[in-house]
Amino acid sequence: MIDSPSICFVVTTPFTVNGFLINHLTQFSKLYRVTLCTNLKQYELSPLLNINNLRIVNIPLERKISIVKDIVALFALIQFFRNNSFASVHSVSPKSGLLGMTAAYFTCVPNRFHTFTGQVWATKDGFSRYLLKKLDWVICLFATNVFADSYSQAHFLITQGVCKKNEITVLGGGSISGVDLKRFTRNGELRRKLRLELSASDGICVFIFIGRLCRDKGVYDLLDAFLSLAKSNKKIQLWIVGPDEEGVQPTLESHSCEFQEQIRWIGPTFTPELYMNAADVLVLPSYREGFGTVVIEAAACHVPTIAYRIEGIIDAVIEDETGLLITKGCVMSLSDAMQSLANDVELRSRLADSASNRVKNDFSSDRITDAWLKFYSHALQYQPKLNWTKRVFDLVLCVLVSAIFIVPMLVLALLVKASSRGPVLYWSARIGKDDQIFYMPKFRSMRIDTPEVATDLLANPKQFLTPIGNILRKSSLDELPQLWSILKGDMSFVGPRPALFNQYELIKIRSMVGVNSLAPGLTGWAQVNGRDEVSTFQKVQLDKIYLENQSVKFDLYILWLTIMRVLSKDGISH
Repeated sequence: MIDSPSICFVVTTPFTVNGFLINHLTQFSKLYRVTLCTNLKQYELSPLLNINNLRIVNIPLERKISIVKDIVALFALIQFFRNNSFASVHSVSPKSGLLGMTAAYFTCVPNRFHTFTGQVWATKDGFSRYLLKKLDWVICLFATNVFADSYSQAHFLITQGVCKKNEITVLGGGSISGVDLKRFTRNGELRRKLRLELSASDGICVFIFIGRLCRDKGVYDLLDAFLSLAKSNKKIQLWIVGPDEEGVQPTLESHSCEFQEQIRWIGPTFTPELYMNAADVLVLPSYREGFGTVVIEAAACHVPTIAYRIEGIIDAVIEDETGLLITKGCVMSLSDAMQSLANDVELRSRLADSASNRVKNDFSSDRITDAWLKFYSHALQYQPKLNWTKRVFDLVLCVLVSAIFIVPMLVLALLVKASSRGPVLYWSARIGKDDQIFYMPKFRSMRIDTPEVATDLLANPKQFLTPIGNILRKSSLDELPQLWSILKGDMSFVGPRPALFNQYELIKIRSMVGVNSLAPGLTGWAQVNGRDEVSTFQKVQLDKIYLENQSVKFDLYILWLTIMRVLSKDGISH
């Protein structure tokens, strides 16, 4: 265990940890050194998290936007990550994703994972929707891998432009955690005991809501739908289980005071399975949701679901087979569906049987955890040496250089566009760190019909140059857009020049001597010692020298030599 990789989970509130991550943390702690960062003051952690090899650290993360508190939390994470050499950081929930991925990026944590479990902005409009969506885009920018807990949510994120099609994954077929079938299971004795305690006789149909009490979860719609039924049906009850994070319970109680005998306010619990066992129908009129884990947990307890037809939920509920789906926001349809299941015991039983069988076949927690472990096993096979000092150096210099060259870059873009047919930028497929392909931008200096090979392999490269291409290449101004690759982390200012995907000999030799473990550079030791005038083997040997002697001081020296070579046009053959 001492030599095992150290990994960190960042989660805003323990409520999310209790609901989704207990099984993951238990199993991960058997293989890795695991740390959990969360706000221990927001909610109580489940006693089930008393796990060996699990370190729990309090970080002042807040669910709501609070600029001052968020900055404090960000710097707390940065300091914590700097002091601990984590092989990976994995965030769950929007705020922890934004701050966790940002902190991990700036401290050069090599593996940065985020799991989307629903979008806050899905129910917003105007500027707030735009801003919150852009913050999710920033998460994707800083993460090395992003996941969604359902296919419909992944599709939604892609169509909304938050991430690209090949950038998001669904592990295990859906659900962030699956269901612990030993814990969530049908138990007749528990059902009878709890219903007796809560005065729910066998003839009563119990509707249950489990989740945070807030508008986005549809609690106001749920109460309105239930009250419309309760006026004429005394054989129904509503149990509301979960924390009142927005302080809405007094308002809801006041609104429903006439029917309080039919409503049970349970509050937060570490044992939702007890209440699921005793209920008849789960109602989840949520306006935004991830996969809807509570749906499959209830299904494992033989309880069908009524929910709004939204992304995430449509993966957890098969319409008219494991539950009923209603148009979002239609309280009348919600009330009709509740009445239908309250009156039709046979329909409830049929939906419950189908839902229970589906969970057992597709969504056991062991299956989902195995998918996570398999991914981690592959992702952590190679742990690159961390160098946060170099990364901070790159970022600071990148901002300074961008500020200086922003106007010249705009002028060059106009000249490229005006002087030849085709796009301003040429995006070249290159081999990056650990032989991963990335796309590197350059100002286009050659015609669009130029063969995609290394320039030194062209018989007469000058014939393919655009009218200003020769100037761009000799001055190295065509390289300026690569500041974007440095900002993203695909490149560094100093390192081996990124190989084209078809420079097989160069790629092979670099891998043999370990140079491929370096992030490629805008310039490098080989570039200031001959550039186009040295052979492939000589370039790799020079890059190996840099690998063995890299430091910020060495980087500054190479950058100084690069400026001198560019000004003298030394070592450039084309």
